[in-house]
Amino acid sequence: MLSSLLADLGARVFEAPVIGFADPVDWSPADQALRRIDSYDRIILTSVNAAERFHVRLKTLGLKVSARRHLIAIGPATAQRLRLLGLTVRSVASDSRAEGILDLLLADGSVAGQRILIPRAEIARALLPNRLREAGATVDVVSVYRTIPIPLSSDILEMLQARKVDVITFTSSSTVTNLLAATGGAGLLSGAVIAVIGPVTDATARAAGLTPEIQAPSAEMAQLAGAIAGYFEKRI
Repeated sequence: MLSSLLADLGARVFEAPVIGFADPVDWSPADQALRRIDSYDRIILTSVNAAERFHVRLKTLGLKVSARRHLIAIGPATAQRLRLLGLTVRSVASDSRAEGILDLLLADGSVAGQRILIPRAEIARALLPNRLREAGATVDVVSVYRTIPIPLSSDILEMLQARKVDVITFTSSSTVTNLLAATGGAGLLSGAVIAVIGPVTDATARAAGLTPEIQAPSAEMAQLAGAIAGYFEKRI
């Protein structure tokens, strides 16, 4: 999606996937939770990938989510994907981070005593489940996918070595970590403008020694594309 948005704005885009997605090593915890899905008061989906893989696993198990379940999406992109999959979304956090979900759920203290399911990536921030538990909720976190590294292509490596890349975009913390692992550090990225999708990715990039010059105002691809366009318009 980001590639097409940037191309529509006139950019010459080279895709360099450094992460892929795979099934969990063990489906048992997720399957056990999904088979008792009607026992949860709320179900939180924290990404488009989580939404898609949650839906696929339900279908694999021959299960459905009742429209009465309180399904919560972390942002508009995840909410849109859930609706396209035929699921009813009750609440949408405006901020596409764990903090947005917490602002939504903790405002009235209604999570106390509730059972909440979070199907998500195998490795993710602990902030959301920890804060919900502190507020009195029983929270089950289950993995419905994991992130795996993809080797960088020789063509992209050559472009980086020749300093032929103007902007490098990072759409998650995993993309930062895996690109730096593939390039052996930040050296090959010098000279390129670093663009990140939100504050979490920004923090990961800075901790790794990078200095992002562009950050999307919210963690959405369209916002990142717009921020990149705006950055270069100011330089004309």
